[in-house]
Amino acid sequence: LNKKGLSTCIQKATEYIKENLSATLNIEQIADACFVSKSTITKSFKKELKISVHEYINQELMLKAGVMLESGNMSILSISEKLGFSDQLYFSRRFKQHFDMSPLKYRKSRSQ
Repeated sequence: LNKKGLSTCIQKATEYIKENLSATLNIEQIADACFVSKSTITKSFKKELKISVHEYINQELMLKAGVMLESGNMSILSISEKLGFSDQLYFSRRFKQHFDMSPLKYRKSRSQ
């Protein structure tokens, strides 16, 4: 266990997720990268981080989307594509679920 109390497996998994962050990222890829089974990674996430792998990926995606929206003039379409979403509408819906506002509103609220 490291100083944050996370196992090597979870540390590796969270690093892998950050480096390969995409809406298309799945548990199989993460498990393979950490040389463990899908059930091991699933159980470890729940136990150590108290959220599912899917929720963790979604959180990271939304945080990154927020940073991208704040830090410039990249279009919402470009951001959604860069994060691996198949369409901008789906990205916007997921973003709104997370932040309680649309990507456009979020950008405007941050640029004042």
